[in-house]
Amino acid sequence: MTITATLRPFLLTFHATGTTYRLSSGEAQRLLDEQPVVTATRNRVVFPGHNTSDPQQRVTLQPATRGGGPAFVITKDGAR
Repeated sequence: MTITATLRPFLLTFHATGTTYRLSSGEAQRLLDEQPVVTATRNRVVFPGHNTSDPQQRVTLQPATRGGGPAFVITKDGAR
């Protein structure tokens, strides 16, 4: 599965602390390429946290703006 970030700003949220960071599409793509993904939809990607058995430890990446279509293009086995 390949996940591609579209050209828009993103928010990376650490749920354990409530801390949120703003990322560019390039930074979001670099994160998607380097980190394992737990789940992915067109508008949200969840990464494992430090304690993967605790849902409060999760880390999410989602678009910083509303509208504009899907934030992520997910390709599975050569198809969208």
